[in-house]
Amino acid sequence: MFLTYLKTFGYGDISSVVLHSNGCLGASCCGLPMSGKVDLHGEYLTQYLDNILPTFDYRDLVVDLVKILDKSYALYYTVEALEAFLMTYEQEIYEEVLVPTLASSSGVWTLCPDECFLDAKKHVFEGREQEYKNLISIIDDYHYNVQAHAKEILDGIRENGGNLSVVSKYNMQIIPLMTVADFQSDLVIDTRYTSLGATCAKINESLGDDYVQKKFPEKNFISPDKVIDASTCWYPENTWFVRDMAHSDIGNDMLDLFAFLLTSDEQPTVFDSAKYPQFLQYDRQTRSITPLVDSATPVYKIGSWFKVLFDFCRHLVELVIRLVKH
Repeated sequence: MFLTYLKTFGYGDISSVVLHSNGCLGASCCGLPMSGKVDLHGEYLTQYLDNILPTFDYRDLVVDLVKILDKSYALYYTVEALEAFLMTYEQEIYEEVLVPTLASSSGVWTLCPDECFLDAKKHVFEGREQEYKNLISIIDDYHYNVQAHAKEILDGIRENGGNLSVVSKYNMQIIPLMTVADFQSDLVIDTRYTSLGATCAKINESLGDDYVQKKFPEKNFISPDKVIDASTCWYPENTWFVRDMAHSDIGNDMLDLFAFLLTSDEQPTVFDSAKYPQFLQYDRQTRSITPLVDSATPVYKIGSWFKVLFDFCRHLVELVIRLVKH
């Protein structure tokens, strides 16, 4: 919507912009499934559920139960059975559910990345081109006249005197329903897209100790945990990253960051404020963000059987005590 607005109405009433977890370049969780590239990854499912569950009284207990299912292979066999079902009825699912609902929405197609667009159109509309000719015309118009010119459109903000900042998130497991699901993400959209071009390690991995920053060697754009190289972003000096924060999560600290970026008289950069360096850390319990200083690569671990069962018993006792007190 924002790109289309700029393309249609220009920049006359634009002063300062913050792109927060934006979908300007699309999302793999849209493009890959619409291209027929669907798969279930049980090895990522526990991490995804742990990442996506909000904070509530029973949260730790639910996560512990999922980990027990994972350790006992019950989750693995459930995923295998579900995957077999999906593969058996894949054609019916697409024809009777996905195409008439999601794939017939032009809004969904705006989230199809360029690298998936032609494959997705072929997979969804092959043999139905006449039936969906009006929709195809609309999504082609957006894709080739707006999304394909996203860099040019966003550059226009600055060229017309406005400020542009980007806030991206990472170290959250993307939806594990695609043939590839090891992208850095904010649970929903790939970090490489929300950051407009960052080079990212796979989830639970690093770029490596011997990794060399790809651009602008005179300045450091590599995250302390060596997961992100921001030098390849469209706007490396104006792109901030928050580790361990989900797509739709915000909190007061994030609002303060937005206020800092939106109210700056001049174009803000990642070197302007010690409070808001390029890489930030989110604390889910306090909903606060602080400068990222942890140099260890974040790796999600389920733990041993002893730890999983111990945590389950501990959280169960804590829950019973809370219920008794109330």
